[in-house]
Amino acid sequence: MTKQFDQLKILYKQILATSVEIKNLIERENYDEALSRETHKSQLINKVNFVKNTFDLSDFEQSTLRKVVEDIQKQEMENLENLKTLKDDAAAKLKALNAKSKITNKYSGDIEPQEGSILDINE
Repeated sequence: MTKQFDQLKILYKQILATSVEIKNLIERENYDEALSRETHKSQLINKVNFVKNTFDLSDFEQSTLRKVVEDIQKQEMENLENLKTLKDDAAAKLKALNAKSKITNKYSGDIEPQEGSILDINE
């Protein structure tokens, strides 16, 4: 194994750890920090791409990294499912708030009788 391979393996494991950390931050509803960690993960991915282009991997090295990549993909899918659930919940809450706002606006403020209404308050 080469030094580049060891560095690549460490980077992949850092990506996996960051993905798990993002999952935990989302569960704790710390979305700002999750976004920050997502930016960090993007930087790690850029480093991986750079290091991968500096040398050729042996078959053994490729199979070793493939296992870590599969773990990363599983974690990312789990994160995406969690975010989809959050998005659906937020959309449902927003829909309910919009309906509540419309009905509140309908009955708030001054309600003045209009000419030709069923009830003529002026009489």
